[in-house]
Amino acid sequence: YQQFNLPIVQFVFGNNVMSPIRILFVCTYLGGRSRIAEAFANHYGKGLIDAHCSGFEEGTLGQGLVKLMAEKQIEIHLDALKTIFKRTRDKEKFDYVVTLCHAQTTEQCDVFLNCVAGMYSRKSKVIGWDIPAFNAIKATNPEERWQSMQEIRNAIENEVLQLIETLNTQSNLPS
Repeated sequence: YQQFNLPIVQFVFGNNVMSPIRILFVCTYLGGRSRIAEAFANHYGKGLIDAHCSGFEEGTLGQGLVKLMAEKQIEIHLDALKTIFKRTRDKEKFDYVVTLCHAQTTEQCDVFLNCVAGMYSRKSKVIGWDIPAFNAIKATNPEERWQSMQEIRNAIENEVLQLIETLNTQSNLPS
């Protein structure tokens, strides 16, 4: 947090220590954006946030995500994601579920948002972020594509930092 001058989220009330806030990041397709959000949340949350990620589809993510996050000195793993459907089947519980979808470029967005809300809105606070999908990038050369990927990554990082700041403010914890 020091490089962003953000307060550190505290989870101590007297002698009681709270459990980390469980957050599930979900996006359409294979979950590349949610994997990036998970990495940022676990990095900036410093273990105080227990972040996970899911996609709607099974599959493996590309090496481009590793390179993209290496620019921020954050390691990211490319293991296959657990789909949101498997997490629901396994009755996994989360305090927050954050959707990463972009209605202008993702025709599945309405179905996606309704599906996530149906699975989690009774048990979790559902938050929606308007983040374009990597497969919606319309670049004419590799440099433009890479710049667009960096912009998406940076937008996700900004959203994660804002979420952490909001969680810190809402907690009203003493310093």
